Amino acid sequence: MRLFVPPPQNERETFSISIEQQQFVLVYQYNNRSDAWYIQLSKDNVNVLDNIKLTQGYKFGQNYVDFPIKDGYLTLYSPTNSEDDPNKDNFGKTVFLVYES
Repeated sequence: MRLFVPPPQNERETFSISIEQQQFVLVYQYNNRSDAWYIQLSKDNVNVLDNIKLTQGYKFGQNYVDFPIKDGYLTLYSPTNSEDDPNKDNFGKTVFLVYES
């Protein structure tokens, strides 16, 4: 199953999302200097991912022992098969953050 996580509309944006029947707070932060997006994911006011750069080919949280998402992972997806990392121009257009299970 693929669940699209809402993309940011601003350089810093916070969302509440539900994954595997758990509530999380996701913060997107854009870094102008590196032209890159970073995420912070927290559950019950505890960071489970902290300022992680979004990069293609990485399964966010999959190798964390205490990661609360057990049946899947967060990753980047491109319907156009782009291998570009998300930047200010393509994130939410050709590159998306998704939950895969």
